[in-house]
Amino acid sequence: MSIWQFVRQIGMGFVLMPITTWSLNCLEPSEVSAGSAVTNTARQIAGAVGAPVLVILMETFTDMRHAALGGGAETYAAANIFGVQWALRISAFLVLCMVALVLFGVKGDGAGSTRDVTQRALARARAQHEAHRGK
Repeated sequence: MSIWQFVRQIGMGFVLMPITTWSLNCLEPSEVSAGSAVTNTARQIAGAVGAPVLVILMETFTDMRHAALGGGAETYAAANIFGVQWALRISAFLVLCMVALVLFGVKGDGAGSTRDVTQRALARARAQHEAHRGK
C-alpha cells in the first residue's frame, strides 16, 4: 500500500506542475501575482479537504464491507483492506482525470515555455529535414 501511495504522490507532482504553469502563463503579466495566490490557495484547500474525504470514504467502505461479511471481529481486517483499496482506487481515478487534463487541456499560446521549446525544436527538425532532402 505504501508503494502505491508513493507512486500516486509522484504522479500528482508530475501532473500539478504543468497545470500550474499553464494556468499562470495564460494570465496577463499584471494578473500573475493574483493568479499565483489563487492557485496556491486552491492547492492548500484541496490538500486539506482531500485527505479527510478519502479517509471518510475508506471508513465508509470498511464499515459497509464489515457489515456485509457478518460484522465479526475476524472479518474486520478483510473489511479494512477492502476500504483502503477502494479509497486508493478513487484517488487513482482523480489522478487519472488530472493526467487527462494535462494531456488534452494544456495547449495554446499560454501553455508554457516547454511547449514553446518543443515547437521551436520541431520547426528546426523540419527545416533540417527539408534541407537534407533538397541535397
